[in-house]
Amino acid sequence: MGKGMRKGICLVVAVLVVALAGGCAGRKSRDHYIREDVDLNFIERVVVLPFENQTNERGTELRVRDIVMTQVLAMGLFDVVEKGIVDKTLKDEVVVVADGIDAMTYKRLGQLLNAQAILHGSVGQAEEVRSGTETFHDLGLNMRLIDAGTGMVLWQASGFTSGESFGRRVLGISGPDQYQLASDLVEDLLSTIPPREE
Repeated sequence: MGKGMRKGICLVVAVLVVALAGGCAGRKSRDHYIREDVDLNFIERVVVLPFENQTNERGTELRVRDIVMTQVLAMGLFDVVEKGIVDKTLKDEVVVVADGIDAMTYKRLGQLLNAQAILHGSVGQAEEVRSGTETFHDLGLNMRLIDAGTGMVLWQASGFTSGESFGRRVLGISGPDQYQLASDLVEDLLSTIPPREE
């Protein structure tokens, strides 16, 4: 085999490997909004409310809420009020998140929990998708950060991700599990919040 032919084969193999590796990344999309006339540095503590579930996959909203709390802390965005304290306060104040929350309730929760903002959202899509012999997960999330004092939306993000990809189908590789998919998507969405200045 000639030197030129070996180089050609190496080039084809390299291109194929790069194409398949890129093809192993699942589909993703993301949109976000951030209020430009507000400096988010005033936020030190946030309340993460229970997430709404708009899907048939029960329990997804509980996992997503836990992941959001962990990621907010891990990324150093804000301090987070402990989930048990939040849930007890919601129960004591007879606040049902699914019924919608008005500006006065946001303010009351902020005062009771010593938090400047409220973070909550919904799971818009969570399903298991079969492709041949493989199973992949799809996940769509919406999140928003609300000023506890005014009820104003400070930041909002929506995103979708899928564990299915061309490369995985070709190679017969399973996609990430639902937890990993959710963790990656939450981190991706939260990364659109500017870090606090010290």
